[in-house]
Amino acid sequence: MPSSNIIQPTNTPLTGSTPFQQGEDAKVYFDRGMNYINKGDFERAIIEFDKALQLNPNDAKAYNSRGLALFHTDDINRAITDYNKALQLDPDFAEAYMNRGNAYSQQGDLERAITDYGKALQLDPNYTDAYFFRGIVYAEKGEKDKAIVDLQKVLELSNDPKLRQDAQDLLSQLGVE
Repeated sequence: MPSSNIIQPTNTPLTGSTPFQQGEDAKVYFDRGMNYINKGDFERAIIEFDKALQLNPNDAKAYNSRGLALFHTDDINRAITDYNKALQLDPDFAEAYMNRGNAYSQQGDLERAITDYGKALQLDPNYTDAYFFRGIVYAEKGEKDKAIVDLQKVLELSNDPKLRQDAQDLLSQLGVE
């Protein structure tokens, strides 16, 4: 007769993932995707983000990051689709607005780009990349005064030497010393 201290087998399968494990697995794929982005291997990054999103289809950051990888492979329309999904999942995701703004800018849709940069800045008033890229778009549109304001804001807020130098170079091109 079995002792009451012996653990009896259950009908619960030992294989498969719990939702928590799936989230952990998705994070592994997400982290790999980010590593590939940092190495400039955007095709492999897309594959890893695809896997992450299969396991966690509600991950706004994974959609945003896959969109960034797609952007760098010149698949701008799919990038915008991913940014839209990221924003549907997280309407306060400033980086996704900024990235979508860059995609619209790449397509020549400067008004939508400016709108998205503005939304990113509403969410994060210190988002220097959004000021920088909006400044570029204003300059492209011939709105010199607005470009100067945004680029000077980059100099005011940023500690990144490259970003500061790029902003200063653009200001010089606009006639500001």
